[in-house]
Amino acid sequence: MVSLLLAVFLLNVVIHLINTLGAATINELLWVLYNKLPTPTAKDAQNSARLKKEVVRLKREMNAVSAQDEFARWAKLRRTHDKAVADYEKSSSSVQDTKAKFDKTANVLRWLGTNGMRYLLQFWFSRQALFWLPQGWVPG
Repeated sequence: MVSLLLAVFLLNVVIHLINTLGAATINELLWVLYNKLPTPTAKDAQNSARLKKEVVRLKREMNAVSAQDEFARWAKLRRTHDKAVADYEKSSSSVQDTKAKFDKTANVLRWLGTNGMRYLLQFWFSRQALFWLPQGWVPG
């Protein structure tokens, strides 16, 4: 059995690490790891990333073409870019909704695992001393 003092110390170290790194950073890391697993949202997130790359590529290509000199090519690129942007926004909105739910769940689990656990330990062991001084160490 882990001593109460060690459990409280480790819990406070974990809370300090989370506060130092930041909750948003940890959520982002967990989101990336979650999307590496074979989950239903992983495919949507990969598709959204692919569409974003396509939008950026088309935008660069469109900026490289002169709208006045090569209007037909520029207009075709513009239509393709607009279609890709619409597809990306539709895909991105569903991924962002899923990510918002994921962040909310991660925040609740983080709170329960850190502060909730601290409150539970304080309640459960409220009458037990963490450490004590042996008799005779303090004069008096």
